[in-house]
Amino acid sequence: MKKAWLTGILAFAFAAWVFSQEPETFRLTLEEVVELAQSDAPSVQLAKTRLSNFYWQFQSFRADYKPVIGVEAILPNLNRSIQSITLPSGGVSFIQQSFMSNNLGLSLRQDIGLTGGTVILNSGINRLDVFANELNPRATSFLSNPVSISLIQPILGYNALKWNKITEPLRYKEAKQAFSENMELAAYTGVQLFSIFSSPNSTLKPPRRKKSMPIPYTGFPKAGLRWGGSRRRSCCKSNSASPMPKTPSPNPP
Repeated sequence: MKKAWLTGILAFAFAAWVFSQEPETFRLTLEEVVELAQSDAPSVQLAKTRLSNFYWQFQSFRADYKPVIGVEAILPNLNRSIQSITLPSGGVSFIQQSFMSNNLGLSLRQDIGLTGGTVILNSGINRLDVFANELNPRATSFLSNPVSISLIQPILGYNALKWNKITEPLRYKEAKQAFSENMELAAYTGVQLFSIFSSPNSTLKPPRRKKSMPIPYTGFPKAGLRWGGSRRRSCCKSNSASPMPKTPSPNPP
């Protein structure tokens, strides 16, 4: 029983201490509110991600017009096998081959945006080492290709490089304008909320609009109904008070 009373007293004291603490308040200036709105707002984060995607897409487009250097190497290629060789007499003989080859190539590729073609420059060197066997001694040979130039030009085809040079800068410019618009919208929202919360009559929640009762649509305003009804009643009274005029007979006496 004493433990229950002690537990209740401690819980009551803790609750009283919690409720007696003053809530922590944050004081922000208008510039700080605008800075927070333009840095932490979800719409701003989404706009930054979209702008980053368009930026790297634009950089990929620009890389299509730059030369590309490639290196190809096979170091080494060892081959030990038994091959069949046709003799001058028409027979077939099987001999053992053992050699090692090393290949190294360098290429330069440049796309032409005006015509849609591609210029390719190649250079390479090959080395072949034949190991000694019962029939042949050890031998080493080289094969080099100093420079070779080739041109690939489509005759009837879609030139994607030419049209991308027109459309991709416009897409990136549109993405930057959309990002600026989102930043201005976030700043405007922050200023609007700051003006609401900084007013002396405001609370932590923005004021709610009072709901008005819907007015049924009758087709005419109420004043028109009263005027039309009174006119209709006056017309009816005048018609009932004044006698109907007699129509003259076609054959007078």
